[in-house]
Amino acid sequence: CRKQLGQLQQNLAEFDRRNATLWAVSADPMEEAQRLAKKLELGFPVVADPELALIRKFGVEMQGREIAIPSMFVLEAKTGRVTWRYIGETMFDRPKLQPVLQAIEQAGGTPQAVSTTPAPASP
Repeated sequence: CRKQLGQLQQNLAEFDRRNATLWAVSADPMEEAQRLAKKLELGFPVVADPELALIRKFGVEMQGREIAIPSMFVLEAKTGRVTWRYIGETMFDRPKLQPVLQAIEQAGGTPQAVSTTPAPASP
């Protein structure tokens, strides 16, 4: 989980270029989720779901354990409809970045050029 969150953070600009909003959901209590987000210096929220409500709604509760199966979902911005999903086979089965970015584009996230020109200084 931590490794994947770190990789997502390293590639946050790719999500931003596609106007995609990234969220992580953790089965941990709020304090632990916030501590993890701070430790990893994440630029996206980690939502605590210790009651597993959202995890169950998406059908990714790991049987026999109160955690989520490693998974990722792309939702259409206007409707919230799931347009792509990846549900891991094992605890270590995580999606590669390219298929996720392609799924975002197919859901309407348009890649945009990123300007490398610094913004003018404010007077």
